[in-house]
Amino acid sequence: MDQSSHRRRMAQHREQRKAEGFREANVWLRQDTLAEIDELVASGQFRNRSEAIAAAAQAFFKEKTLNT
Repeated sequence: MDQSSHRRRMAQHREQRKAEGFREANVWLRQDTLAEIDELVASGQFRNRSEAIAAAAQAFFKEKTLNT
């Protein structure tokens, strides 16, 4: 896949995600945390880092809601 078609595909992906109500956010993570996320992805528990991080955030806020 050449670089221009990759950029188009990624732009389409971002637009689709926005239409679904998602918003993009960049985060800084410690190397050890990122390594743990990569292990989860490598083991097949998540398709990619984004899904793993989103699941962790959702679990955090769900637990926070249950504890308040």
